Amino acid sequence: MAEYKLHNVRFYDFEPKSIQCMSYEEKSCRLALSRADGSIEIWNCQDKPFLQKVLPGGEESSVEGVAWCGERLFSAGLQGFILEHDLVTNGILSRTSVTGGPTWCLAASPSKTKLAAGTEEGYLNIFKVVDSGITYEQTLKRQEGRILHLSWHSSEDYIVTGSINCACLWSLKNERMMLCSIPPSGHQEIIVWCVGILDDMTIVSGDSRGRICFWNGKLGVVTEVIQTHKADILSLVVGADQKTVFVAGVHPLIVRLNRVALESREVGKKERWIIAVSRNVHTHDIRALVLSNSSKLFSGGVDTILNVSSYSPFKMEISFRAHPPRGSISVAGAASCLLLKQRERLELWRLGSHFPTSEVQPSNFLHLDEDRVKLLEVKSPGGEVIDWCCVSSEAIWIAYIVTNKLRIFQFYPPKVDSKASLRRVRGMSKDIQPSHQAVWLGAAKLASAATTGVVQVLTVSEMETSVERELTLKSGCGVIQMCASADGNTLVVVDDQNEVTVFNVENGDRLLLPVYSSWVTAVGVDPANQLVVVAYADMMIKEFSLYLRRFTDFSRQVLTEPLPQLVELTTTIRHISFDASNPEQILLHNDDCIIILYKNRDAAGSKAESKPAKIKRGMHSLDTSNSRSLRTKTANNISIIRRTNQVLHFSHVREDSLISVELNPLQLQDKLPPTFKVKKYGAR
Repeated sequence: MAEYKLHNVRFYDFEPKSIQCMSYEEKSCRLALSRADGSIEIWNCQDKPFLQKVLPGGEESSVEGVAWCGERLFSAGLQGFILEHDLVTNGILSRTSVTGGPTWCLAASPSKTKLAAGTEEGYLNIFKVVDSGITYEQTLKRQEGRILHLSWHSSEDYIVTGSINCACLWSLKNERMMLCSIPPSGHQEIIVWCVGILDDMTIVSGDSRGRICFWNGKLGVVTEVIQTHKADILSLVVGADQKTVFVAGVHPLIVRLNRVALESREVGKKERWIIAVSRNVHTHDIRALVLSNSSKLFSGGVDTILNVSSYSPFKMEISFRAHPPRGSISVAGAASCLLLKQRERLELWRLGSHFPTSEVQPSNFLHLDEDRVKLLEVKSPGGEVIDWCCVSSEAIWIAYIVTNKLRIFQFYPPKVDSKASLRRVRGMSKDIQPSHQAVWLGAAKLASAATTGVVQVLTVSEMETSVERELTLKSGCGVIQMCASADGNTLVVVDDQNEVTVFNVENGDRLLLPVYSSWVTAVGVDPANQLVVVAYADMMIKEFSLYLRRFTDFSRQVLTEPLPQLVELTTTIRHISFDASNPEQILLHNDDCIIILYKNRDAAGSKAESKPAKIKRGMHSLDTSNSRSLRTKTANNISIIRRTNQVLHFSHVREDSLISVELNPLQLQDKLPPTFKVKKYGAR
């Protein structure tokens, strides 16, 4: 049985940003959400939701609204432009200016053929979506105050907007506006943060008093007022049945309102809105709510957590904690080093080491004879945002990407008579294309995923970097993730068409793996046995032999369907790695578990228990309260070790060493603003 030493890294200062807005695309089951740093995350929700890609934000970028028009993604922010994003290259396809300055809200029409944008100066802009981008259609008469939120009527003839002290109903045919005024409360203005409109012209608004108002849109009068929250209501969404409304805000409570028919002797049968149920699933302000046709409610806000609930019945299903995007953590196995990416800088650390002098018992905490050392800190010039980073196995070469520009450095480690130094490789060939991902292939080769869809193999030296060869994918495909074998001879590429392509780096030959119905979440290459292991969003694991060009016996006999132990997990597999000295094991992890698959065990006794791999844990300032593992039942083919911290990265380092980069949820709570205080019965 394998025995490992685990480097438990908890000094990664990852700081996730709050969720600003969201939009869901039904056909492809994708959720787009923006964060406070201007980045846009694309989540695939076809099976278990997982973060598929991140569109990085700029230095001062702002995204206040996102909208899907079919499979095209648009966003708008305080820069005063509507952007169309290229989901293949992660770039910008078009940029259209908006009348009225900064844009506070953006929404697509029900047919996805038009976009409406509300601005700081009170202008409502209407654009038509065409093949080449969007074209200006009309700008409605200016209203007083900024437009904070808007919603389309199902007929696309009306738009309702929210502003200060009022909600406005606009007719697009005759460009007339009906003002639904809310009298100020004393000398304090009432801010209408969110609005919606039903098919029968009933307007729904949420305001800074914590009240939901229902209006007769034909007459412009309030029909019902319900106090649902103790503070501002920031978001609302109307159900497809037109009888359900979900609301949330600064008071982090999601409330469902139902329209029911009540009967009395005085007025007979009459429909009323009532509070049906409420759920407290967030700790801070809830800024965005989105409904899907598959009875899923997505919510997010200041606590940075994406929550997925079922609203039929209304119950919480799962919360997804913010996770660093790919290219934030890179391990130099041969040198026992770790490269960590912050927003504007890189940190290279040498891991601590332990020299055993006597027999050590499993699961003991090891004393570090050599502590961790920060070897290097690199800051991007001018405060540029770093999108991607990677380090070679020997920690000699470091590469990072800023706005699709690749920068390569040679690292000289510290010696007895000299300090650590870093030298940039200035000679970059003109044939090197802009890229958004990179991975090292052995000592001095780099695979760069160009924005054009090709993968360039670069040869790196002290003086220059040149293109050795180009590896091509199917036309129109973009790279989602890449993985290289330890020897650098094999490169596995997953594209945005969910195809897995294996390249021989030496001769450029490629092999396309059989396509599976679920989306790929992680891939790994075992160079010792020429195996590729792929994990999917439905928790299926497949093992493919490059030598035999077919699925292995383990995959065909044991992994015929998703393992029940994996299906029970709430989040998908994020990373796959291997230990060359133990070829019968596959190392995986998700957000809160370390998983080991055993290929040499009989699956017939899957209900029997066996001990998982022994792991010795060691780290600077390690304490049992902050890194203990909660072990589940261990089946013959799988061991699952549950971690109390969030697992950001887990992989094999070298020999008998593993590394687990973890984040204590309490670290995030300390960085969040104070939460809304609610007086509770019996509390002082």
